[in-house]
Amino acid sequence: MEEALKANQPSRNPSYLENVHPMSLDLRVCFYLFVATIPAETYPFIKSFSISQILGVVFIFIIGIRGKWILKTPSKPFWFFSIYYTIVLLSVQWLNPSYFPYWQKRVGQFGQLLFFFWICTILVSYRELAKGAIAAYSYSLVTVITLAKLHVPGFVSEQALDVYHERATIGDADPNGFAVKSGVALIYFLDKFLDQYERKSKWNWFFFLLMGYLSFVIIETQSRGGQLAVLIGLVVYVFTRSFTINRRKMLTIMVLVVLAFTIYAYKDPQMARRWKQTIEEGDLSARERIFPEAVNMIKRKPVFGYGLCDHLWILGAATARDQRDPHNSFFWVLHELGFVGGTWYIIAFIMCGVMAYKKRKGALGNIPLVYFVIILAASLSLTAVYFKVTWFVLSLAAAEDQKHH
Repeated sequence: MEEALKANQPSRNPSYLENVHPMSLDLRVCFYLFVATIPAETYPFIKSFSISQILGVVFIFIIGIRGKWILKTPSKPFWFFSIYYTIVLLSVQWLNPSYFPYWQKRVGQFGQLLFFFWICTILVSYRELAKGAIAAYSYSLVTVITLAKLHVPGFVSEQALDVYHERATIGDADPNGFAVKSGVALIYFLDKFLDQYERKSKWNWFFFLLMGYLSFVIIETQSRGGQLAVLIGLVVYVFTRSFTINRRKMLTIMVLVVLAFTIYAYKDPQMARRWKQTIEEGDLSARERIFPEAVNMIKRKPVFGYGLCDHLWILGAATARDQRDPHNSFFWVLHELGFVGGTWYIIAFIMCGVMAYKKRKGALGNIPLVYFVIILAASLSLTAVYFKVTWFVLSLAAAEDQKHH
């Protein structure tokens, strides 16, 4: 009798838990829609509100109704990010009073991102929801790129055109960051393309065309750092994915694809000029001057840093600008709060990478690891602390620690 009862009990193994979906339809749909707004988060909808902000409010409202989900224990990196956030909150005690509005803005932004990381980590620990969210993000990005190319009002702002000219992307999005966002979607379509071939032994030209489309978009951003981050991600993808295709054949295809788009990039006059300046003159869009000074700033105030906003003015003064972004996520947090505060962010970031590496053969395969590598590489050449895509990727990486009952 006992054996019969045990046989009828549901399995407790991880593969069973990955497929459990006790969440309501409204929560799942709203989650997909919210993730889909990440590529167009700067698109204005009602006055100063973006579609992303409006859906974020709806998402929080639904989470409040389904309150049991916010009672889940956060993943381990969450607590380290929270310590960093707490120190940001406490930094108001020694903040220059004139920077209080800036402090309020950063506290609000990071608080929202941390909350998103918590909830997203819970939701994407379900395999189907994780795959659905990545798909929603990727197809949304293709859609908003197409709307921008069709000159639909609002998708490329006048300010962006004035600042970035032909490099202007979606809303006010920085072309460097947008190249990284596009790389995340590119990896998704590449994985779908190969998965279709391995299961049906046929090339899916729809995914192939989407890959080509995004590759051209990445080149058009003229972002050298973004392109390198995506290229590094592609290399990691090839060497960490299990292929039924002959690996040598796969590498040959990848080399030919990279070569084809390298030729295309070389034929683009602006892109060719930027790469030529990098190779021949060591020009990195002022990063060759910013990074050494950023390191010197850390040496001068390694313990508590310079405080929010102050660090931007100090770096600017040292590099012939009013204000200057250090163009590096880790320099940013160390400049703000020194090793006392910034170390917590860096530890949490690394923990997410370790977790992604450990589960590279899990339900999502190597995708979380590849995404993490792209964000890591991007974080070395631009400040990605406040990018929603950064926190989406980190939640995919950290989801393994979440327990379901």
